[in-house]
Amino acid sequence: MPVGAPLGRLATDFLGPLPTAPRGNKFILTVTDYFTKWVEVFPVKDQTAVICAQLILNEVICRFGSPLAIHSDQGRAYESQIFQELCKILEIRKTRTSPRNPKCNKQTERFNRSIISMIKSYLRGDQTNWDMNLGCLAGAYRASPNESTCLTPNILMLGREVRLPYELLHKGHPLDPNEADTSWGNHALKIKERMQRAHCVARKHLEVTCKRRKDYYDNKTNLYEYKVSDKVWYRNEIKREGICPKLQPLFIGPCLVTKKINDLNYEIQIDAHSKRKVVNHDKLKPYYGQSHPKWIKKFKSDLF
Repeated sequence: MPVGAPLGRLATDFLGPLPTAPRGNKFILTVTDYFTKWVEVFPVKDQTAVICAQLILNEVICRFGSPLAIHSDQGRAYESQIFQELCKILEIRKTRTSPRNPKCNKQTERFNRSIISMIKSYLRGDQTNWDMNLGCLAGAYRASPNESTCLTPNILMLGREVRLPYELLHKGHPLDPNEADTSWGNHALKIKERMQRAHCVARKHLEVTCKRRKDYYDNKTNLYEYKVSDKVWYRNEIKREGICPKLQPLFIGPCLVTKKINDLNYEIQIDAHSKRKVVNHDKLKPYYGQSHPKWIKKFKSDLF
């Protein structure tokens, strides 16, 4: 998903459940910007749509402005009417991943691994107060150069580096003559020029990174193109109470392809009574058997 400016697209996700903290928090709501890699983290008690919409509106949009798009999984909070209305009112394009396909939200999933690693580093065995220093951890992440852009999220989003406590303790805070501005207008002009240069550098590095990752993905992926009315196997990810997942069949089917959304996503019918669902191509395998359930013949006649 290429982007070329701050707030072109935000990615959001819920991380958890984690051990219940003394303040009642069990989850982390994460919000990341695709271009600048700026991150925001919020400890929350549950995954309700109201909490999600309030935090994104009051703590992200009201501070930095409205994004052009928000990308998420198909969690209930993001698919709720409240969140959809928020996006409609602010004219934000809402996109989502296909079911059970977290790599479609790679931006957030990668940061989730980073924040969990950072939390484990300072907990030192005590897991009850994991929500105490999330702001400091996010600040450390924003002050670190990102692998994709080679710049820090601070410089790309704010136009400057944030002064850290270490610098005040060991370097003091002398005023650089080159940084001294004679007017507010000069200061604003310097910030603008600095951000324009930083954004140009980030775009070049992001373009190279995107191409490298695409080539890596294409080399590992065997893209099979399905057609409407094709029979397929569907990876069995349905969990039922009292049934051991390890003893379930790996694939279920045959299922019927009812619609091609794009080269990566298809709509399928699993059986005669279930609703049609959109799935990613890597959840499917071609079906070469000769026997077909009766319902498939009926549904095929309805498709044409």
